[in-house]
Amino acid sequence: MIAIKPEDERETGIWRSLVDLGLLQKQGWTVIGAQMVALHAFEHGKLTPRTSADADVLVNVRVLTEGTQIISKLLRVWDLN
Repeated sequence: MIAIKPEDERETGIWRSLVDLGLLQKQGWTVIGAQMVALHAFEHGKLTPRTSADADVLVNVRVLTEGTQIISKLLRVWDLN
């Protein structure tokens, strides 16, 4: 397990949203972008190179054929679009 160390409440909210997404949709997507870079840094005990005000996810439509609709619906319900 990787210990995530957010710097402030905004980052805490981003990581909580990603964890919630993982609990609701267990497969067919992955974190990309700055949050993935941060995740790799946390994994290796390094400081994150930079922070980001958002989170990016990539949906594998081969695994989750209606994945973009599913993820979009969750974001709209959470008002995170």
